[in-house]
Amino acid sequence: MNPENRSIIWKLNDEFLILLILIIVTFISLFLANFTNILVLSFFFYPATILPIFYLSFWKYKMNLKLTLKSLGFIYPSKNLKVKSIIIQQISPYILATYAWIIGLLFVGIWIYLINYFSISLFNPPILEEAIPKFPSNSFIVFCLIAMFIAPICEEILFRGFLLKKFSSKYGPRKSILITSIIFALFHIDLGAIIPVLILGLSIGWIKIKTDSLLPCIGIHIIQNSLAIILSISNI
Repeated sequence: MNPENRSIIWKLNDEFLILLILIIVTFISLFLANFTNILVLSFFFYPATILPIFYLSFWKYKMNLKLTLKSLGFIYPSKNLKVKSIIIQQISPYILATYAWIIGLLFVGIWIYLINYFSISLFNPPILEEAIPKFPSNSFIVFCLIAMFIAPICEEILFRGFLLKKFSSKYGPRKSILITSIIFALFHIDLGAIIPVLILGLSIGWIKIKTDSLLPCIGIHIIQNSLAIILSISNI
């Protein structure tokens, strides 16, 4: 088989190694948070979560960057809508991704309504504007760069590109989407964010399985984070 046409078959112990590294990096970051701000910390945290994946691919499997990216899902997404329009067919994976994201938002809205109705303050979503630097400022630009681009790309590589790929071959797509979504939610630490992030993870995991590509997943994640920042600075 042509090496360019195959993909990396990571082993299950690779998954657990990366998860162990993720846990260690998370605890180190929580410790360092006492001595530095979140912007500086992010430039350590996000690269530290994905660099082991690339190191593993290059060192253990002797794969080049192109093949590693392909294995993680940086490929053209599968076209799922059977329509006559070539344009609609080309963008159909992104239409599907938007549909899944909107459904996810509806469930998040229902969850927020329920916790407000029953006054369960423990699960109130975190107030994002408290973490956002003042607009306009250099710190705000750096924050947006991290939240809108670095975080979505790194998180999608880790959760939907790496973890979901192997778990799917071991446990099947449904269980794997649930497992990776739970890990994704716990990864965000804040108790109030766990359920909304879990729902987002389920939506994006479904997108990855349906399109077989990380590109729509990253796109939706960028839109989600961007929308959250825009709504926060707009005081909506």
